[in-house]
Amino acid sequence: MLNHTHPRPTASHRLVILGASGFVGQAVAAQAVQEKINVLPLASRDLDLTAPESAEKLAQILTPRDSVIFAAAIDKGSASGSDIFLKNMAMARHVATALQQIKIQHLTYISSDSVYGFDRGLISEATPPSPTLLYGVMHRAREIILAAEMTAPFAVLRLTGIYGAGDTHNAYGPNRFMREAQEHGKITLFGEGEEMRDHLHVADAARLIVAAAQRASTGTLNLATGTSVSFRTLAEIIAAQTGARIEFAPRRQPITHRHYDITARLAAFPDFVPQALKGAIG
Repeated sequence: MLNHTHPRPTASHRLVILGASGFVGQAVAAQAVQEKINVLPLASRDLDLTAPESAEKLAQILTPRDSVIFAAAIDKGSASGSDIFLKNMAMARHVATALQQIKIQHLTYISSDSVYGFDRGLISEATPPSPTLLYGVMHRAREIILAAEMTAPFAVLRLTGIYGAGDTHNAYGPNRFMREAQEHGKITLFGEGEEMRDHLHVADAARLIVAAAQRASTGTLNLATGTSVSFRTLAEIIAAQTGARIEFAPRRQPITHRHYDITARLAAFPDFVPQALKGAIG
């Protein structure tokens, strides 16, 4: 669960965003600017967190009045899975080293629902993590490292599937379906598209992330809508908007579903209402 140190948003001296050029990082920076928060966005071109010297550089940038949002992660590229894993772990080590030197106001770590296995039923914050892929193992390991070494208030926010304009990833789901529809006039589903997932618009995720930082929240929270839909339903929504046809390909993986118990999210942010999926895709 997530507990708020401050019952209402409290402006920090500065909100520092690590990974500010990423899909989520850009949305968080935009939300912070919209809320007139003093924000310092740091992208890899500003600070390469995989480099050993980045720990000292980050420590020199930070002040004790800062709040930090750690949204930097590598999840694609020409490197192998193990290379990416090790680079991501190096980033966590360097951030933790910097934060041992400078005691900041608050840290928000942006994690992923990939820390949960697909052998689970209804997922809540009490669900034991059991990642099966390196990406999920990486996020879980980062969570543990930061929790062990942080002295400032610390929150872990685990994101479900994020979608929205500007996503550069090509993960199976709404972003890929829209890209396929616009570029090729068709959407390809595996099997019958019957697998069910929860999808959260990136702008909604950013609102919750900034809210947690501004309240110096502590603990763990799953950021999800609580409504899972099938990939076929997603494809049909996009096909209706674009006129694309839907095609079916042989299934490559076993059928899996993911559903969330959002009781903790409702308690933490009772006024938050996510965008309706049908109106937000596009």
